[in-house]
Amino acid sequence: MVEMALVLPILILLIMGIVEFGRIYAVQLDLNNAVREGARFAAVGPFSDSETTSDIKSKIATKVKNSSMMLKAEDTDLRVTTTFSDDPNAKRKSGDPVKVEAWHEVTLDIAFFRTATFDIDAAVTMRVE
Repeated sequence: MVEMALVLPILILLIMGIVEFGRIYAVQLDLNNAVREGARFAAVGPFSDSETTSDIKSKIATKVKNSSMMLKAEDTDLRVTTTFSDDPNAKRKSGDPVKVEAWHEVTLDIAFFRTATFDIDAAVTMRVE
């Protein structure tokens, strides 16, 4: 019984760490998929010529936020940026690369320990069609 009392807290912390690692990894995969959806939308999206670059970037950011299954669209710590070609102020043109990047801060929660935060990021580049 004494051995169990000594080993059980360590075993519980180990299991909680495994669960938290799995959660953070799932958020990373979800963010990668959401950014890929946003880059695809940026590459082939139905944008008109009258739309400004900031309107297009706003629509792409909304697409990334709505494509995520684990992250809520109203999360304030989910940051999305979009760049067309190498110039951050460039217009969207066929054949140019579009790069969509997103960052999200994930908090590690394990009982009896200080919580730590990790920045998870994802970036995808596609060619505008």
